[in-house]
Amino acid sequence: METTYYTCLNQHCAKHRNIFLDGDSEHEHCERTVLRFDEESKRPGWLRWAVPAAALVAAVVAVQAVRRSA
Repeated sequence: METTYYTCLNQHCAKHRNIFLDGDSEHEHCERTVLRFDEESKRPGWLRWAVPAAALVAAVVAVQAVRRSA
């Protein structure tokens, strides 16, 4: 069974931004958002190709600089 955690978004709440479970009486009328732990560890999709592309460009620039100096 998976437990869903929420974050309180009510700025006037004494426990603003606290994490709570559904049914918590202190946050019964508060605005909330679902807290997702797995999103923090995901890398952006563009990072998969951007890092190798930058390394390739750096290698080409380095080879050209060596050729010009020789």
